[in-house]
Amino acid sequence: MFLVPALRFICRLFKSHSKLPYLRLRMLSLLPLAQPLLACLIHLNLSANLPQRVTHLILSFGAPAPSYPLGVAGMSAGMRARLASFKQGTEQILGSNATLHLSSLKVFMADRTLVVLCITNKSAQPLPNLSVQLAPPVGLILAFDGEPVPRVEGNSVFISPCPAQATCTLIVSVQCRDPTWSGAPLKGQVVSVGQPLVFSQPLDASDLRR
Repeated sequence: MFLVPALRFICRLFKSHSKLPYLRLRMLSLLPLAQPLLACLIHLNLSANLPQRVTHLILSFGAPAPSYPLGVAGMSAGMRARLASFKQGTEQILGSNATLHLSSLKVFMADRTLVVLCITNKSAQPLPNLSVQLAPPVGLILAFDGEPVPRVEGNSVFISPCPAQATCTLIVSVQCRDPTWSGAPLKGQVVSVGQPLVFSQPLDASDLRR
């Protein structure tokens, strides 16, 4: 897959010339080309192959820096305290659009893994009808919790409201119920105003088989 090497090359050039103003400006012209490549990687579940600093750089290019925290940084103090005693992975950006920013954090418990989805409302208005629709792979059992407490209907979760420029947290508890699970990712979409934000959360055997 050529996309990952291409993005690494662009960001390597940007970093190596960052101290030379003229060449740095020339490198900036490459970043808009990187954004659709990153969108392809997210869609193909390959964005985990990129360092987080590279993903942040590409997604944030051309947008003003927000005055509010995004993703895990926007998690409430209460939620942080609740998860603090468990081993955690690193934050992974799953997608972003004009209204939403979505990232995830894996939390490893004794008998299961929690996929913590951090959904940041980037708009200046509360989102009264925010939902997360999941398509779990065969062999996995999901359970849900979060902040605010979600309403659950099957594998659809409704969060209402999500305050303006704030982060709502959806905890997806994932357990492997039988060996038929093939290592497929957890796919879904966040639905609000505008286009749904489609995402794919990578999972592997070490996440689920204790």
